[in-house]
Amino acid sequence: MTATNQARDNALSNRDRAAQERAALVARLWTEHAGDLANKLEQCGATIVLLCTNCGARKPAEVACRRRWCPACAWGIQQDRIAAFEGVTRAMTWPLFVTLTMPNDPDPTRIRVLRDAWARMRRRKLLQDRVTGGITTIEITEGAGGWHPHLHCLCDCRWLSIHTPAPRPTDSKAVVKQKCDHARMELSAIWSDTLKVPQAIVLAKRKAPGDGLAYATKYGLKGTTMIQSKLPIAPLIRVIATSRLLSTFGNCHAVPENLEDEGKTKCTCKECGATKSYMPEEVAHRMIRGMMNAAGKRK
Repeated sequence: MTATNQARDNALSNRDRAAQERAALVARLWTEHAGDLANKLEQCGATIVLLCTNCGARKPAEVACRRRWCPACAWGIQQDRIAAFEGVTRAMTWPLFVTLTMPNDPDPTRIRVLRDAWARMRRRKLLQDRVTGGITTIEITEGAGGWHPHLHCLCDCRWLSIHTPAPRPTDSKAVVKQKCDHARMELSAIWSDTLKVPQAIVLAKRKAPGDGLAYATKYGLKGTTMIQSKLPIAPLIRVIATSRLLSTFGNCHAVPENLEDEGKTKCTCKECGATKSYMPEEVAHRMIRGMMNAAGKRK
């Protein structure tokens, strides 16, 4: 089997698995009496016929709801994010991947607490002085005691500490490790103070240019987490649907931040080359009938 065929087969298997997760999530939402959320996913994946309004060409297509919490659409949303941010992250001089956590809690609105704490953290002297810009996303997993929201940040930063000096080329491995540990403890103390909790775990790892982007732009909630959760999933989905999980700051602001909501790629007609000319055939016919009826009434 060639590499191309293997990649195609993998894509198909991932697509099938995502469709199965979507169906399982719909069933789960109905059991939680969240029919409004289930209805939003039930049409996702349906096959429709698109009509080019420029030349009349027809083609089959699959409906995509483009919701961040849809297991079948999340992967495509992430690919759009990666394409948009790839140039920015490759231009970073000192890419550093940082994860900021908070204590587990069954209350899904803690996601907003995390987001607000990060907004305050960005105004702290440490980030103002040491970080030139970055991309952040909030991920939610389930752990002991409830939901575990945490924030991933891929930032451009040579050394993330004020009180601990940066390692020098002449430092031994032991000294470098000691300095890194002290810098992490300093960051953890500032984050805990910002989050207003006794202690919060912080992780930081140096990345090569271009690395870490997939993790920094990943979708916030996995389909398996939603399906297998021991907690009610509908309240968490409602919070996610109304919260910004992806953000940029500093010299990364040039990249549009509305990727979570747009999800509209240009579709070019292979027959005439027109873009944005496709619409569902049923809608087009309905519009034509409406125009004909209106013209008849004018007569």
